[in-house]
Amino acid sequence: MPRNRNEHSVEIESPAARVFPYLVEEEKLMQWLGGLVESEPLTTGEVGVGSRSREVIEVGRARMEVESKITGYRLNELVEARIFSKSFETMSIYRLRETEGRTLLRSVVESEYKALLTRLLSPLITRQAQKKLEADLARLKQIVEAR
Repeated sequence: MPRNRNEHSVEIESPAARVFPYLVEEEKLMQWLGGLVESEPLTTGEVGVGSRSREVIEVGRARMEVESKITGYRLNELVEARIFSKSFETMSIYRLRETEGRTLLRSVVESEYKALLTRLLSPLITRQAQKKLEADLARLKQIVEAR
């Protein structure tokens, strides 16, 4: 199946150590990830490779439950996660690069749609996902810079 790709970068006027927690802590994720209404860890201990969680996302009237697993993790530099449900599987990568107290955050999201309807609607879904990614990263920038 073809993978659908979205990517976006944002420069945040804040060090990577201040940005990074917003990528891994449930209560912080819920502040900037649009549609995220529930997030529950499924593993105990510190967040890192192998950490799993369950999320509930609302998009319009649709409500979906997904599970995520961190597959790559370098403190203040990288978070890579596999997010999956019955109808899709996504690899989400956040890379942070700090320069002179500012952080360039680059996000790459590659999705594979499993259900027939989502495969048929993939161009529309991918366009909407791009708009959501850009809005989410703008919200993250605003929240982090306001603190």
